[in-house]
Amino acid sequence: MKLLNRLFGGRLAPSWEVTPGATLWKLEVTSRGVLIGEARDIDAKRMSLFAIDLETGSLLYSGREFDEPWWAALDSVIGDTAIIHRYPKPDMPNILGATSIDASTGEQLWSDGTLRVVCGTDQILLAQRGAVNEEPSLVFVDARTGAVLSDANDEQATVFENACDDSTRWHGWISADIIDEDDPRFNVLLPHLDKDDRRGSIEAAWFGRYTIVSAYVRSRHSADAMLQGQLDNILLILDGDRVAYRETIAARLPAPTSDSFFIRSGILYFIRNGRTLVAFDLRDDAP
Repeated sequence: MKLLNRLFGGRLAPSWEVTPGATLWKLEVTSRGVLIGEARDIDAKRMSLFAIDLETGSLLYSGREFDEPWWAALDSVIGDTAIIHRYPKPDMPNILGATSIDASTGEQLWSDGTLRVVCGTDQILLAQRGAVNEEPSLVFVDARTGAVLSDANDEQATVFENACDDSTRWHGWISADIIDEDDPRFNVLLPHLDKDDRRGSIEAAWFGRYTIVSAYVRSRHSADAMLQGQLDNILLILDGDRVAYRETIAARLPAPTSDSFFIRSGILYFIRNGRTLVAFDLRDDAP
């Protein structure tokens, strides 16, 4: 079907869409392709986690809450675990306290109120133990059990942080380029946008025959939106010179933001209206 669409100029359609509930706040992905996300109900002041199998779009769980309903946040993923950080007091931004979650099931593995996770790779994390004003020490910790494996000196910590940056979980990712007006590619993309309404730079990424473009245009939803200078976020998928898909993925925004989409292993993902994760399979062998 996808081949026929290409041959006869049909439009692309999403492979799947998932709406876990509440506003999607932060997303992390494990090396095995499990997306774990933080969702926040701003009115109720509640934070919860959800997880999606990125290949199939299956919702593994949603609404996973913890003892602290609001003053906690998704920190990172390490191996097959997700780390939730907390704060010593709600009005203090300093992070202290870590809870480890099995990313695929949402099961809590351990919690330690004395740790602040720095980074991790595979199943080992580097953490600071103790509050900042208490001359904290550095330790290596098993991400699944919470057991302290050994102390870490500054040199060991630096080597480990470099290894975290080179983690294989980032293999297969394609990041978007920021295309400004002095970039030669800008004039190639501009005809697909209303140049009079466009605001700011353009984000673009390339995979195979497709070009994915994210841009901001002046919102025309109402006179009030126009007077306030609000913006709509437009996403386009170009197949050569042809627009294969176009959607307003967010409306009436106060200002442009970055990272409105990502590509992993040939699949494009973006969030629609802050609540729905949408996937497009861009691979040539996709059904």
